[in-house]
Amino acid sequence: MMENTIQLPDGRVLGYAEYGCPDGTPVILMGGTPGVRFGPLIFRLDRMVKEGTAPAIRLFVLERPGYGLSEPHPGRKIDHVVEDTAFFADAIELEQFTLFAGSGGAPFALACSQRLPHRITKTAISAGIGPVFLPELRRGVDKQDLEFIQSAVDTPQIIISYAEKAYNDPFSLIEQIFAHMPEEKRKQIPAAAKEALVPMIKEGTKSPYGMLDDYRCFGQPWNVKFEDIRVPVRFWHSEADQSVPIAHAEYLTNLIPNASLRRFQELDHLATSQAALPEVLAFLAE
Repeated sequence: MMENTIQLPDGRVLGYAEYGCPDGTPVILMGGTPGVRFGPLIFRLDRMVKEGTAPAIRLFVLERPGYGLSEPHPGRKIDHVVEDTAFFADAIELEQFTLFAGSGGAPFALACSQRLPHRITKTAISAGIGPVFLPELRRGVDKQDLEFIQSAVDTPQIIISYAEKAYNDPFSLIEQIFAHMPEEKRKQIPAAAKEALVPMIKEGTKSPYGMLDDYRCFGQPWNVKFEDIRVPVRFWHSEADQSVPIAHAEYLTNLIPNASLRRFQELDHLATSQAALPEVLAFLAE
């Protein structure tokens, strides 16, 4: 892993990390909420590429404002992330690239796909959240996520306090992450696996503004014309996802031309991205 920062036109710092093969297919990854430049899925991807069990991928993991090394952007909207992504691609001389987004990274990847069609060649989304500003897509969404979507506008202190607690006691958040899993499966998770999540959570919550601005973006109109997306988009989602219902992927697949959906069974929200990873990498590199 190589970590670095760049300075954006407005003076803010954008953090990122680079993985994989230097001359591989360029992929920009937009992580979930909270999302930072490292984590178990990213490390697994890097290992697969370096061991030759996956296509040659050159992966850049960008941190949205307020996460990790990236400074907050007060009042951040989805449009601002698109602008940051385009500037980053210019700065490192990426003429074209692919996108991979998981969970809360989906809105930003779809916005980029619509507005940067000359730069992005493919977009892969695993367990991605859909436009929850639409009432019909709020049904079945995790109750805490719905609370955060509302509080991001009305009572931001709820998210600020949550982030502070998660930073000071990351294991409380880890237990919530696995709460949807059956008790038998939770017992099988090695302690080392939970320990590996601690630095990722602390880096994602040392500032509350990454989460706060993400949830504000989710709950307001995205200003994305899904029917105008011409980039090939492929979704991976599980029928058993209790955090983000598969109805989100179905809705977007029906609206986006050239979109397709790969359905999984009996996988929870986090397990979907792990299970999809080999197919995602093959899709982006083909």
